[in-house]
Amino acid sequence: MKAIRTALLAFFFTTTISFLWAYDLYLPDQVEQGNVLRAIVYPAGNAQEVSLELLTPEGKRAVAAHGFLVRTVRDVSTWVVLAGVPSTAQSGTYAVHLSVTDSSEVVELNGSVEVAPRSFVHEDIALNDSMSTLRSEQNARKAREARELANLLAQFDPEAVYQEGSYEIPVPQARESAFFGDRRRYLYAQGGSAGGIHFGLDLAVPTGTEVAAGAPGKVVFASRRLLTGNTIVVENLPGVFSLYYHLHSIRVSPGTLVHPDTVIGTVGATGLVTGPHLHWEIRASEVPVEPKSLLDRRLVDRHEIFRIIMQEPEG
Repeated sequence: MKAIRTALLAFFFTTTISFLWAYDLYLPDQVEQGNVLRAIVYPAGNAQEVSLELLTPEGKRAVAAHGFLVRTVRDVSTWVVLAGVPSTAQSGTYAVHLSVTDSSEVVELNGSVEVAPRSFVHEDIALNDSMSTLRSEQNARKAREARELANLLAQFDPEAVYQEGSYEIPVPQARESAFFGDRRRYLYAQGGSAGGIHFGLDLAVPTGTEVAAGAPGKVVFASRRLLTGNTIVVENLPGVFSLYYHLHSIRVSPGTLVHPDTVIGTVGATGLVTGPHLHWEIRASEVPVEPKSLLDRRLVDRHEIFRIIMQEPEG
């Protein structure tokens, strides 16, 4: 973890002096493809808004994210930004640019992070006639549902801090039948193929197996979609959502507050599937990220964040 400090700035307006805080930016040294980059800005100061851009080695924007306030132990306030790093991001050194809107002025913070490569499974998936048609045909409903989901996952509520712990597997003791980031080639029954990337983790268990929420949050979507079947979307943190696809039944409704022991539905085989399983997906700043990387990691841990900003060793 490294910290980058800005200089203390003072702006003069006629006879009034308006001070801007000196901010520290805390970044990890490295983040893997498909994982969550967490940036911490301290102190909270007079900041009204914090935004982040992750720039490729060529200077192109890879992802953008917004920050939200977190009150740590000992009542210390910080800004936290959670940005998903695409699994398709090339490895290398990325620039991290943050803008802190402070008392109508903007403070610029700059750092860097190394995006480390990882390997992904490549697989062929043969589809029968009906699944081939469902995936390949032009369909107004598919297009509309895709837009609606994209708009939902683009929402950012800075007050939606429901989760402090790590995630838990929604269906324990399930067999992992497909992995995050799988590079796929779909083989159509009528001939031809198409490529794709698997954005979640597939957990194969019998139809009717109960599905629990992977983390605390608020249900923001619970309905049937054409490709993903019976679907639930839970908002866990500002800009961070967990998605549950292909359910046999849905047992919650939008607005429901859930916890890891809340049964939200049952496993099924609805939508585009080749057998019963739960597709469990997590998005951060609209980017799909590796669910298993969050099983032993707390994105918002009030004790850990306090140690980081105070530069205290763990233990």
